[in-house]
Amino acid sequence: MKYWQIFSCAFLIFLIGLFPLSFADEIKIHVIDVGSGDAVLLQTDNSDILIDAGSDRNSTALYLTDQNVTDIDLFLVTGYSYDKTGGILEVMNRTSVHEYRDYGQNPSLPAYQRVQSRLLNESILNSKLVPGEKITAGENIFIEVVPVNQTDED
Repeated sequence: MKYWQIFSCAFLIFLIGLFPLSFADEIKIHVIDVGSGDAVLLQTDNSDILIDAGSDRNSTALYLTDQNVTDIDLFLVTGYSYDKTGGILEVMNRTSVHEYRDYGQNPSLPAYQRVQSRLLNESILNSKLVPGEKITAGENIFIEVVPVNQTDED
């Protein structure tokens, strides 16, 4: 099994474990079928959080449209491989992204400069994910950035 598939599953299990028992709102976790790649939509009553955008330019954006998602409160990009980033720009074309987080500059990613330009031109909050950091993603929702010591070849 690929490293990122293991990471994605572990991340979701970890995320589910973070919710307090008294949490009144429901959370919907959508593991989006993007062919080869990763994309997960987390929805609560108050927020939509997208983790990665898959490899296909349109799959994630079309799924969001089908789910009537027009605003992404938090867009997390967990790595720079194409299977996580291929759909970023199309998601940004079809939705309003309020905050974008990734692992910092990566000029080797073909679309990276276009993503950065878009973030700047639209004044989208943009910051670097830091291992060990806890991100507040809504009332009683916290996402911890977990460091991973493996590579895609594992």
